[in-house]
Amino acid sequence: MAAAVARVCEPGHAGVELLLAPRALVPAPSTTSFTPSGAHIAILDSSFNPPTLAHIAMASTLFPPPDPGAYTARLLLYSARNADKTPKHGDAAPAQRAEMMLLAARSVGPAGSGGSGAGVGSGTGVALVSEPTFVAKSTALVQALSQQQQQQQKGTPPPALTFLVGTDTLVRIFDPKYYPASGLGAALDALFAHAWLVCCARGTADELREQDALLARPDVAVWVRQGKIRLLPPLQGYEDR
Repeated sequence: MAAAVARVCEPGHAGVELLLAPRALVPAPSTTSFTPSGAHIAILDSSFNPPTLAHIAMASTLFPPPDPGAYTARLLLYSARNADKTPKHGDAAPAQRAEMMLLAARSVGPAGSGGSGAGVGSGTGVALVSEPTFVAKSTALVQALSQQQQQQQKGTPPPALTFLVGTDTLVRIFDPKYYPASGLGAALDALFAHAWLVCCARGTADELREQDALLARPDVAVWVRQGKIRLLPPLQGYEDR
């Protein structure tokens, strides 16, 4: 683990370091036509400093309607670089955060069901990435996870990704300041070519108002209508956890 953490923290690092590969990247044959590929991976991107009950609950959720496509695998992701935040004195070191993610993965529910507390063996993976934006993360993850798929079964198409995000993260994804001039539209096209966003608010009134205002924006509403952005019910009881 130490070597992988060191690599992902190096300037200029590209790609994904898989500390624990998620199981069931190549699922059993299914009749559902939901995804363009058989594999559908739920990804919670968080630095876990430390992991909370809300993180575990969010990572264990099911893919929301209207489509019936269940997750076939789950992945906890640590980004060594953050578009907004820099490490502060007293923060957990990258190796400590990676260790916390490995421990948290034991509590995440199995891919095909909701609910946490699954215990060891639920099949949740853990990965490290250096990319700060979701567009770059999704590109790197598709490449890395496709390679894992090919090792399990050759000829399988790339996986579909769903990023589980909170309201604050969803707002940042649609903030033009994180993209080159006039580059937001192209970046979102690239992201949604193989990914979905599922937003799960903690249920506070202020956060729900912020979420409603964002989803009403024309440039965001178009993705909602296409089903690329979906909402989960607020995580009641996790407002401060």
